[in-house]
Order: sequence, then structure tokens, then C-alpha cells
Amino acid sequence: MPAGGCGNLREVWQEVYSEQCHNHNSNYTHRTSGGGGGGGGGGEEEEEEEEKKKKKKKKKKKKKKKKKKKKKKKKEKKKKKKKKKKKKEIRKSGFEAHFPLTREQC
Repeated sequence: MPAGGCGNLREVWQEVYSEQCHNHNSNYTHRTSGGGGGGGGGGEEEEEEEEKKKKKKKKKKKKKKKKKKKKKKKKEKKKKKKKKKKKKEIRKSGFEAHFPLTREQC
């Protein structure tokens, strides 16, 4: 086999291979755009949108968590207040049991 023919075959093979590589890469970037992987070429806008969405979602989640925490704190405060009130009533009722008549009623 002459060396010239082999070189020609090599060029053809490289061309085909590079084309396949390009197709594979473009498919790969299309699939992974926004995933932080390799969004090159036309995938930049999509990537930015995805990033914005992620940020928005994170912010929303944080807000929700904060709201939940606030609600929990409020509930605990209410519970504590109720407990204190109940304790006061019990103390009061105990006092009344020992001294049924107050000074005004005497």
C-alpha cells in the first residue's frame, strides 16, 4: 500500500472523526446546559436562565424557612403565655380556697 493513499485515508478518517466529536459535544452541552457542566456556544442564555431560576428557588426556600421559624417561635411564645396564665389561675384558686372571702366582702 503506498504512503500517499494511507495519508488520504487518514485525512478522511480525521474529518469524519472530528465531525462526530463535534456532534457529540453539541449534544452533550445541550443536555447538560444549566447543570454547571459545559454549556458553550448557544447554551449561555439557557445557563443564565437556569441560574436565575435556581437563585429564585433558593431565595424562596430561605424565605419559607424563615417564615416557618417565625411561626414556630410565635407558637412557642403563645404556649408559654398560656402556661403562665394557667399557673397564675391555679395559684389564685389555691388562695381563694384558703381565704374564700376578700376584705371587701367582709
